[in-house]
Amino acid sequence: MLRAIILATLVLTAGQSGSAVATQGLYDTLPQADRDQFRTSLEKRVSLEVEGKWSDLYELFDSVIPSSGYGEKESRITREQFINEMSRSDRLVRFSPSRITYIPPMDYWHITGCAEFSKPINKDHFFVSGVNARRTTEGWRFSHVAIELYEDPPSMRSYEISH
Repeated sequence: MLRAIILATLVLTAGQSGSAVATQGLYDTLPQADRDQFRTSLEKRVSLEVEGKWSDLYELFDSVIPSSGYGEKESRITREQFINEMSRSDRLVRFSPSRITYIPPMDYWHITGCAEFSKPINKDHFFVSGVNARRTTEGWRFSHVAIELYEDPPSMRSYEISH
């Protein structure tokens, strides 16, 4: 499988179940009262996707599609739409978080890290993976794990996740 390249200041590895294993300090940017639930929810979110448990994953998915601000209204992705989309997508093998950043204007947290998928990504590209998290009245909700491809290594120091 592809060894993913990550841009980060911390190197993390994923456990065999696919859940994220954090190094000290990763969750320090979060309020103290939110850290344990956030970490547990993120690990559960990753494990459910790795295992292909789409219906259970939907419970942690941020199904709200915000308004673009151009007259469109907020909408939601249904469980059926989500399961259909996920069953056709490239399966996540693991996700290892490296940095958590709060994005104030959008009121969500962005988790940057390393993702490995079942199908290899173009080996001529470097990439960074990320997932967004939002606190709701029902708990933490997460976006899809997304990747950004770069043709040249970005200027930040790169690390390779070992198997």
